[in-house]
Amino acid sequence: MNHSPEQKLLRAARLKKMRKITHYSRKAFSEKYNMSQGTLQNWETARFGGLTEKGAHTMIHALSSEGIFCSFEWLMYGVGNSPAITDTSTKKSIPVKNLNSAPEEELIKAQLKLFQSLNQDAVNFSVIDDSMSPLYKEGVLLAGIKRTGKSIEKLVNKTCIIETYDKKKMLRYIKKGSKPNTYNISCLNKDTNIPEPFIYNAALISAAPVTWVRSSDK
Repeated sequence: MNHSPEQKLLRAARLKKMRKITHYSRKAFSEKYNMSQGTLQNWETARFGGLTEKGAHTMIHALSSEGIFCSFEWLMYGVGNSPAITDTSTKKSIPVKNLNSAPEEELIKAQLKLFQSLNQDAVNFSVIDDSMSPLYKEGVLLAGIKRTGKSIEKLVNKTCIIETYDKKKMLRYIKKGSKPNTYNISCLNKDTNIPEPFIYNAALISAAPVTWVRSSDK
């Protein structure tokens, strides 16, 4: 079975969704079922190893008392039948839609959280325009490991997530500037209508080459 850091994050997301269906806060749920609020928080955030097999059985039993039924396999590994809720008026079981595996947005968030946890200097960026098309289209989420000072020089002729001294964060292609310790930064899309598609001799606080790319459109 998969116990990777990413799988633990997705497991936590599934558990949190199930608890939220009960409409109980974490504190209220913990008090009702006589469990530690801190333990439940660890399970729902994948801290200290996340949800254990024993914890999964505890939660499955508690959720069933609320009329919410999910299997051990689904809760721990995202496989098998989707969870179901018992309709109290008809006593029929109603499948919970779109939960057999974590939604793509949840998966992307979990993967980004994992990338950030493994890299202290991680930085992320959401593409919101056509400035870097067709390489990076609107809606794409990117991340990289930022570099500062002289190490930025090694990123010339690369597309990076950059931060300027006027606190602007953007995705741009880097070229060497004509002044010491400066860079010319540009868009890839020559037809973009955004302001300042080219900036010359910019001083950069940091630059991060793109090493992680996700898109919910894929």
